[in-house]
Amino acid sequence: MCDVRINIVLAKGKIPADVVFIGEAPGASENVIGKPFVGPAGKLFHRIVDSVVDQYDDFSGLRFAFTNLIACIPKNTKGGPKVHTPPKESIQKCYPRLEEFVELCKPSALVAVGKVAEKHVSTLFIEHEAISVTHPAAILREDRAMQDLSIQRVQVQLADLFHSIVSPN
Repeated sequence: MCDVRINIVLAKGKIPADVVFIGEAPGASENVIGKPFVGPAGKLFHRIVDSVVDQYDDFSGLRFAFTNLIACIPKNTKGGPKVHTPPKESIQKCYPRLEEFVELCKPSALVAVGKVAEKHVSTLFIEHEAISVTHPAAILREDRAMQDLSIQRVQVQLADLFHSIVSPN
């Protein structure tokens, strides 16, 4: 399954983590660098998270970790280097790694980044509080006006989640 990868892309961030962000799969930049959320979409996502943290003093102590459903760039069975949706078989094979990482992090919440992650995180981690946000790659494909609205929507979702962690009542 991983014969098109350059690197295994495991995770990055603080352990234990208050919030674990789970994306779909490594992209081309992640495949080269070996870390998740480092390509154009990942950089946008970090800017969004940082902007929310910077707005509230209470959020400055929160710890974050980042990973994906799968640790290798998805193989295209039709001959190309990457598919957009990780194959179910890859997700199943990587689940023990993901489960172990989440257990190590002991998060207060999980954030599924994108629809594919949402589908799997909600069924694999039913015991954790989880929300889903728009994938930053989808935001980057929108026109400028829609990008701003999508970014604001993700910022509000994250601010609400972070508030629930720092003041659970």
